[in-house]
Amino acid sequence: MPVDKSTAEFAYKILKNLPKDIPAPQPTMSGDGEIGLTWYKHADYLDASIDADGYLVWSLKTGNDFLGGDVLNLGDGADFTNLFDALASFYQ
Repeated sequence: MPVDKSTAEFAYKILKNLPKDIPAPQPTMSGDGEIGLTWYKHADYLDASIDADGYLVWSLKTGNDFLGGDVLNLGDGADFTNLFDALASFYQ
C-alpha cells in the first residue's frame, strides 16, 4: 500500500515544526502506508509512526528500557509539544 498524500503531509508538518536544536530523524516507509520517523542517540532511539488514519504513535528506548510514549491526533491544530519535549529530553 503506498503512502497517501495526507500521511506525507503530516510527516512534513512535523519536520517543518521540529525545533532547530533537534536533529532530523531517519525516515522510513512501511508496506502498509505508514511513515516512520526515528531519532537515534547511540543505541537509544525515539520511534514515531504516522498512520494513514492521521495518528502518530511514539515510544522511546533507552538502555534496556522501553518507555511508553504517546498517541497524537494529527488533525487540524495538532499539538506536537509532548513529542518535541520528549525529543529535547532525549538529546540532553
